[in-house]
Amino acid sequence: MIIFLLMGLLISTQLFALSEVGLSPSVGAMSRAETMTASTPPGEALFYNPAHLAWKGVALEILGTGYVVDEDHAKQGNEIVKDKRLDSTQLIGNALSNDRPTLLKTDVEFLNFIFPYFALKSFANARLFSRKINDSNPHQEIDFLARFGLSTGLALSFRHWSMGYSYYVIKQADLLSTPTESEMATIRQAAQDGTLSSATTNFASFTSMNYGEAGGHNIGVSYRSSRINSSGFGIAVLNAGGTKFAEGRPIIRGQFEEIEKAAQDEAQKHNLTLGTPREIKQMVNTGINLSTDEGKENYFHASFAMDYQDIGGTSLENHVAMAGNVGFRVDDTLSLLTSIPIAKHRGMVYFLGLTSLDLITGYRIEESMSAGVDLKLHLGINKFVSLVRINLNGMIIKSLDENLIPDATGFRLGLGLTFVFPELK
Repeated sequence: MIIFLLMGLLISTQLFALSEVGLSPSVGAMSRAETMTASTPPGEALFYNPAHLAWKGVALEILGTGYVVDEDHAKQGNEIVKDKRLDSTQLIGNALSNDRPTLLKTDVEFLNFIFPYFALKSFANARLFSRKINDSNPHQEIDFLARFGLSTGLALSFRHWSMGYSYYVIKQADLLSTPTESEMATIRQAAQDGTLSSATTNFASFTSMNYGEAGGHNIGVSYRSSRINSSGFGIAVLNAGGTKFAEGRPIIRGQFEEIEKAAQDEAQKHNLTLGTPREIKQMVNTGINLSTDEGKENYFHASFAMDYQDIGGTSLENHVAMAGNVGFRVDDTLSLLTSIPIAKHRGMVYFLGLTSLDLITGYRIEESMSAGVDLKLHLGINKFVSLVRINLNGMIIKSLDENLIPDATGFRLGLGLTFVFPELK
């Protein structure tokens, strides 16, 4: 069923209780509890506030891939990434194998180009969230979502103010399943007997499947105290006017037309009617950010940010999120001089150097606490020049309410281009 994994990729709509703000939350964004309205790292502005494109430098990332998985299903998540396939019967059976909430999320980004005032990126992700509901009608809620998308944006600035706009187009397949206790018992028994299939289980009675394509808009405004200091505030309107899915509108053409056929085949296999995904609701966010000076002569920096998200909306249960950051950077010359040799080939010595290290913490009121590490390295030759940038993100989430999100861990690797030379005097 994981449509985009069937495409051979390396390897989110607000459904049920899982809080997600951006269209494609990365490991770095989740470590900050998606507190991104007033300030964002490169590459995230398209999803959280395109006005910040006015304050960005140049960042060229060729490939980025990451995962987030709850502690109980870490092994299972690794198998999904390794096998690159998982059909819908296995998806539902695995979700019912544990009484605690399940969270599995994988994502990949291609060609992430960030320039001052402009950005372009493509992305794909797949996410599974499952939990038990103990009410008058006890049942399991299983929410699976897979997306492929493209996004681009631009910004304009005047003195301390900037305004930005980004547009995205996505293809989405999702599966929603709500089996009752008796249906769960039938599924578990069939799974144990090795007979779980549409022939033994009427998936159509508690499962819906959707597929569609949509285009959406994000708009943002930002104020900063200066170009070398990110202190300020921001306002963003995400999915402006609501993003509605439609059939028969092939904005993304070519090989991705196979996605629709795969979704149709999977629905037919289990006697499901293929519907259209529900609208991604508009979300209005505001936030502030306080930061130390970030000029080149300042090696250490720290910041604190606070967002109030989904103003007047119903997508999020907890609207207040906060994030803190402390770290240091190394200038290009020192980074090359302190780099360490890792390999030698045909007279060339390859070195690995440190560019920056950040410690991050996030907090969403009554929902979760998070902590992360953002490590940037560069790969160089003969301590003279570096051309490859390596971005590493690690994250842990501590749940404050398992009905909203379970304890989880995450990791992301990004590979890009850089140009690091020693300072010539």
